Amino acid sequence: MFGIARAALVNMLDMVAPVRCAMCGHSGAHLCEGCCTRYERGSLLMRPASPRAPCVYALGAHDGYLRKAILAIKYRNRVDTAYALGVVLGRKLPGLFEAVVPVPLHRQRYRVRGCNQAEVIARGVVSTGCARLIADALERRKATLSQSSLHLHGRERNVREAFSIGARAMQVQGLRVLIIDDVVTTGATIAACTAVLCSAGINVVGAAALALRR
Repeated sequence: MFGIARAALVNMLDMVAPVRCAMCGHSGAHLCEGCCTRYERGSLLMRPASPRAPCVYALGAHDGYLRKAILAIKYRNRVDTAYALGVVLGRKLPGLFEAVVPVPLHRQRYRVRGCNQAEVIARGVVSTGCARLIADALERRKATLSQSSLHLHGRERNVREAFSIGARAMQVQGLRVLIIDDVVTTGATIAACTAVLCSAGINVVGAAALALRR
């Protein structure tokens, strides 16, 4: 309920105040043309695959304008910015996948935020015509602490057994799957999601996020 109320408040404020770019603050758009062009022209960052996780692609490092936009997405309900950056990401990703699966939120956190930012980013990605979105292929069955508050080993323990196969997982059987999140740091969340999907015989070929935190 709180998340719904916050989303309504943000929408009301947008009606009475000019919309500003979540990156640079210029008025007129949730993501201005200049900021959009900056990431359209830039090269994707890539973290190579590890024994437990696939390669990860991102628009950039988790700093500067991109970090500012991600904070606005998470804590100011800037879903239009999430979608717009997802579109930019989708245009740049290599066409190695056929289905997109967002990292799910636990229902408690969903009620607070009012949306799953990874799913909104994924909707932007698939709007470019590159793949199908399967939003419920994974389920977060355990409420976890925020990964940003934990160190490396704590992050791995935090997401251990946090995910399970979702109601629509069978729809990605036989397809090449890309996992979507907003930010990737150690890769513990991506690794946990990959393990669950692979245990069901699903082919995870990569992951993507708006930012990589080094």
